Amino acid sequence: MCLTLMSSLQPETDRFQNLLRAKDGGKDAWYFESPPDWFVGDKSLAYNGTLTVILQAISWMGTFVNDHDVVLVSSKPRLSLAMQGLRRDGETTRTYSIPLHEKAGWIKFKPSPKYSGQSNVTAQDFIRCLNSLVGVRVRGGYYEGKEETQLRSVSIVQGQMAGDEQLPAASSAGVPSHIAEHSCQ
Repeated sequence: MCLTLMSSLQPETDRFQNLLRAKDGGKDAWYFESPPDWFVGDKSLAYNGTLTVILQAISWMGTFVNDHDVVLVSSKPRLSLAMQGLRRDGETTRTYSIPLHEKAGWIKFKPSPKYSGQSNVTAQDFIRCLNSLVGVRVRGGYYEGKEETQLRSVSIVQGQMAGDEQLPAASSAGVPSHIAEHSCQ
């Protein structure tokens, strides 16, 4: 697992199950965070791709708190982007497939004071963020009371750009049509 914890909590790493687990004692807002060397260089090829996160709530108490669920951290803070509303109260294990483009509901995490009323993210904003990406934060603390959460997986899949050749369906990729039609069951 390539993420660490962004708080004073001590994470438990389970290498056998490939996960990070943490628990808090109350009102701590905390995030799993990618280590600094995980994102080196330009990640703009991820534009139109997908960020996939598998998150599991083990136990929780208290009131659900709505906040930023995922943050794309740019080396230029005003370019950082965030998404809210992914996880719902009471969800346990879920895979979140988050589109990496401006129409998916991303907002500016820390807009400049001059543009603080503008949360609309443009394609240019998104590509600039990915171009200067230094980390990803995945929220682990969702409740005002005690909770235990584990992060099972994080991945980013490269997106398709305008002019890219459309790939065939996964079931028949690279297989002649007369063979792809038949099943081997």
